Amino acid sequence: MNTSSESVREIIRGFVMESAQTKGITSVTDDESLVKNQVMDSLEFFRLVAFLEDSFSVVVQDKEILVENFETIDAIDRYLVSKLEPARERQLV
Repeated sequence: MNTSSESVREIIRGFVMESAQTKGITSVTDDESLVKNQVMDSLEFFRLVAFLEDSFSVVVQDKEILVENFETIDAIDRYLVSKLEPARERQLV
């Protein structure tokens, strides 16, 4: 899988939009709070974590499930790319 930041962001956005659309929300900006704007609830965040782990072969530690890592699409993207960077570096060696 191509895991450039843009493709990661698009995959995250797709998952978030599926959740949003079930609530009648038709658009979500990358810097919009998913919690404050009721785009996703706690159950959907756990589904998101499982989705990220399955889709990108990463392990999300309990201690990493923080608001600053999952508040917005931008934050999720930054968090996930930071998890993917060490794997890319290992592949280059």
